[in-house]
Amino acid sequence: MKKKNKANKQYHKPTYVFSILIFTAAAVAFVHWAVRPRPSHLGIALVLLVSGWNVYRKAPLEIYQKDPKKNSKSVRGYLYGLPILLWITVVFLSPLELVFPSHMPWEYKWEMKAMKEDFSARYYYFPDEIPKGATDVVWKQYPGYLQGKAFKYLMFSAEDTYIQGELEKYAGDATPLTYEQVSVYPLFQEVAPERWEEIKIYLLYKGENPEEYPSAMGIMVDEEQGMICYFFE
Repeated sequence: MKKKNKANKQYHKPTYVFSILIFTAAAVAFVHWAVRPRPSHLGIALVLLVSGWNVYRKAPLEIYQKDPKKNSKSVRGYLYGLPILLWITVVFLSPLELVFPSHMPWEYKWEMKAMKEDFSARYYYFPDEIPKGATDVVWKQYPGYLQGKAFKYLMFSAEDTYIQGELEKYAGDATPLTYEQVSVYPLFQEVAPERWEEIKIYLLYKGENPEEYPSAMGIMVDEEQGMICYFFE
């Protein structure tokens, strides 16, 4: 049986070009996911890859020769469809950030830089970068979704001199509290219940209407374990 010569295969140019553009966007999305490994980023890359493949399958010119009306309809459909496709993908995949909130420690520096540029009053006390020698690093961001409260916290183990230096830096602004006086999300997420009484909370801000929209930011310290946590909620 004689094989078809793929080199001579003809394509409907707009459809073919559009499939290449989607494949290129998928490649960029995969690189983005590799650099910032979020489930939603991977989902967007996969959706673009599948979409590009489906468009490519409809690119052979013979399909349009059978139905010339498909020419203009397809081009318009591609132009209108891609933005809608991306929007739907982002909207439906964004809740995955709530399920997988852990960010890589090496991402912290540029993420915090962006936060301080946009919301300096909220994150001024967070370190610009994770100090060298820090261990057991936890960097999590829970985005607000459907009017839910957002949480961000950086927790790690450090030497006593570092922890004491941080506490001295904000001693004039902080209000020492216990876990019974304020609800702090990282405390219940990352710390064993038997350690709650050992944690010292230094509150830098608390919302004016905590019953309606509870919000707080500050520093948590477990001096015995050498743990410090910067939190915003």
